[in-house]
Amino acid sequence: MTMKGEKRKTHIFKERNPSYIVLKATIIAEVFPRAFILIGDDAVKHLNHYFANTGRNYKIDLEGMVKEVPSAKKLYELEVAQAKAYAETLPVGRHWITSRRVQGGYNSEHENKNWFFAVGGYSVWGKGQVMVKTSGAGTQYEMNFEYKFFDRYNWDAGKKVNILGIEITDAFMGEFHKQGLAREYDEIGSFHRRFTWNAGQPIPSNQY
Repeated sequence: MTMKGEKRKTHIFKERNPSYIVLKATIIAEVFPRAFILIGDDAVKHLNHYFANTGRNYKIDLEGMVKEVPSAKKLYELEVAQAKAYAETLPVGRHWITSRRVQGGYNSEHENKNWFFAVGGYSVWGKGQVMVKTSGAGTQYEMNFEYKFFDRYNWDAGKKVNILGIEITDAFMGEFHKQGLAREYDEIGSFHRRFTWNAGQPIPSNQY
């Protein structure tokens, strides 16, 4: 009974559902082996790290993502082009540069299912060191460039896949985190390239 003027209390906590312990074991034992084919190797590796329940950072295969996802490749090339354009405004000498802001990318399912489920949306930026020199042949540029990546592993609204009759949705996957059986984590990544070119010339394609 609630006394007049007294607010009814509602509980915001709930007990752990034992069925999720069974579901986790089933997914690891039966779903993972087939998921490599259905959604891709990186997607399964990232999911496995989620279920490992450590919360530790995970270093992704950023070079692989850039090679396999057209929009990711385009974003990388744009970042390099912007760094090159800025380098060409610098005077002779050694300079350290970094992006003014991060750029956002998104691996859509129609582009690459593997990277859609492994990452989805993400942020990237570039940094590096530029050496500007002059000689009788004109101005030469050398850039030691690092391409960097960051994302938080969680399941975006609208993501779902059906494996062995189990519908895996963002809400379904998020519940494992709430139940204390999995943990979200930061995805990080980077790779380096050395670019050399002469003033007025493009960067040779084999350097990418």
